[in-house]
Amino acid sequence: MRFTTMSLCLIGATTSFSTTVVAQSCPAGEVVLPAYTSTFNSAAGTRGFYFQAPVSMTIDALNVPDEGLLGEQSVELFIDNAAPPAFPALATPPLVFSAYQVSSATPLSTGGIAVSAGQWVIVMGAASLPGSTTMANSYGAPGIFSTTVGGVPVDIARCGTQASIAATPGGIGVWSESGGSVCRVEMCVTITGAVPPSLVGVSEAIPGTLPLAGVGGTVRDLDFISWNYDDSVGAGASLGFPALTVWNIGVGTLPTGVTAALPGLVQLNAASTPVGNAVTSGPNVVGAANGLFMIPPGILSNGDQIRAQALILDLNPALTLPLSPMFNVLTWTYTDCGYLENFDASGAFPAGYVQSGTQNWTVDANGTSSGGTGPTAASTLPNYVYAETSGAGGTSTFIFDTAPTPSTNAPTSTLNFHLSRIGATIGTLDVSMDDGTGTFNLLANYAGPSATQTQGGIEWDLEVLDLTAAGTLTVPANIVLRFEYTGGGGFTGDLAIDNICLR
Repeated sequence: MRFTTMSLCLIGATTSFSTTVVAQSCPAGEVVLPAYTSTFNSAAGTRGFYFQAPVSMTIDALNVPDEGLLGEQSVELFIDNAAPPAFPALATPPLVFSAYQVSSATPLSTGGIAVSAGQWVIVMGAASLPGSTTMANSYGAPGIFSTTVGGVPVDIARCGTQASIAATPGGIGVWSESGGSVCRVEMCVTITGAVPPSLVGVSEAIPGTLPLAGVGGTVRDLDFISWNYDDSVGAGASLGFPALTVWNIGVGTLPTGVTAALPGLVQLNAASTPVGNAVTSGPNVVGAANGLFMIPPGILSNGDQIRAQALILDLNPALTLPLSPMFNVLTWTYTDCGYLENFDASGAFPAGYVQSGTQNWTVDANGTSSGGTGPTAASTLPNYVYAETSGAGGTSTFIFDTAPTPSTNAPTSTLNFHLSRIGATIGTLDVSMDDGTGTFNLLANYAGPSATQTQGGIEWDLEVLDLTAAGTLTVPANIVLRFEYTGGGGFTGDLAIDNICLR
């Protein structure tokens, strides 16, 4: 993080004015944010991020990135014992620091707000023009972002309020979303507690030997993942402590919950556990050699995610551990498809695809050109395809047929794809399959906008279709799918598709 400021002094020191803009780093540590991608302007919405503190710390300063050089910033900081609820539910956590419509040229000193390990930090903030209550939210990458807080690994996720905090101080309640873009608010922190052990040496042992990154990669049934825990506390303080690892598997981005107690063990420190199928492996100990975890057969579905979490356990209830476990350190998304088209290969329409509508689909890597319609980014970066309904496209038809692919690529006779239908004038989408003779049989029809999607919020739904239509259709030797969209009559009818997958 690099604060840009007109001051030559550190936060809390006497300010001396200079006409030269200089960069100022956090004196101790920082929350490393995703790179800037876009600005979301709203007179009725402020966004931010939240995380569970992996270790005790103080929050020393806040600053809203002002990419548009608007001149003012507004921020609110909350500390709570629970995560904000998933949208549309709301919570009113304790507000511990706020500032409204103050200069964005200088970071805001909080005076050092103490946070205990396990508490939830919730921050929202945006830039604005002087006197304006329209919030310019600085957006980073969508989805949960694996990062560090003062050098300690942690995940941050999106949160927000349906109000301009400059117009409604204290807001009207805070919500969270696992999808959508994280709003960037720069935060300086000082770690005051013992640093927890961290995961090291993570790799996919079978079938390959290349390391898997902390986010992404592909795992399959019976694949192995190896890992261990190092001793980050220092002087061997955590060496030898038992560490069970819970691998949580579930559909989509996994919400967090509470780890159930393990019979016969005193669980002094435990990471939060996502909802899903929890598989416990181990035991392992801090400082030991790598452990191996095999993906159980039949437990994965396309779009599932896997997270590794440490449970630091102690058989002696009188002993206090000098450390806390990691929180949701590793995430993989299972994307193994017999046939996959994500429109990412060349940036052009895929070879073998046939378009036959009155208007053509468009391959895009950015948000659609009109406001209030279409996604701001692909479901999986960088590309997706969409129907542009501005101008003559309002009531046009957009049709593409996929290239033929053998039915052996769909052993479960399942079609998955991501669908974005946000705008008010979304029309109808028919998804069909050629029966092998040139006759297309309807698999599904989608009419109107999604009930759950908003631009800048949840922008994609995963659709799962049975190619046999519950046994009434026969899957041909070569599969050709047709996506036929008819616009609903306005410029807010942009509909988008990503990740066509046969399984």
